[in-house]
Amino acid sequence: MAAADRNEQVRILRALAQIGGDAAAEGFVLGLRSSARRVREVAIKGSVPLLHHPSIVAQLVATAQNSNEKPKLRHAALSALCGQTFGGPFAALPAEAATALVPFIENPTTRSHVTLCLACLPLSPEMKKLLQRVIAIGTAEEAALARRTLAGEKVVNLGKFDDEAERRHIAQTNDPAAGRVFFWVQRQEQSHQSA
Repeated sequence: MAAADRNEQVRILRALAQIGGDAAAEGFVLGLRSSARRVREVAIKGSVPLLHHPSIVAQLVATAQNSNEKPKLRHAALSALCGQTFGGPFAALPAEAATALVPFIENPTTRSHVTLCLACLPLSPEMKKLLQRVIAIGTAEEAALARRTLAGEKVVNLGKFDDEAERRHIAQTNDPAAGRVFFWVQRQEQSHQSA
């Protein structure tokens, strides 16, 4: 993949995303390390299903912490590390990714973003520990977000809903969580709730 031009690298990454598995993870690590910004961006957006691979997690952490990287890509890498998919449903956060988020929870400049991302995901024991840490060290707003998440609510992005009537119903019947597109709703999933 390293010898291919930027457009070919993007096509390869998109094909690997369909395949998945260890081979895809190796290709995505190369994409995350690419010198081409567009290739890195595509690799970041496609890396969420591969968060159970330590090499993907390590490279997303490196990108999110790289002060020489474009801020937009640093933010996207942190969102991907939080399990935030681009255009798809949120999945439970693998333990590897949750562990990698600890320094971002400890950092006041990234804590709010990470907490909001976690509020969108299904709860897991690892996530509960992260949210409890936010309650202990976060601002009043961050702690309130974490408490509400632990109490059985989650944040949804109205942009994830195709039906305009459903978006309007959510906006009219639920509390806003952040901005004009994030709203609180009751969690439907019951897995990991009692853990």
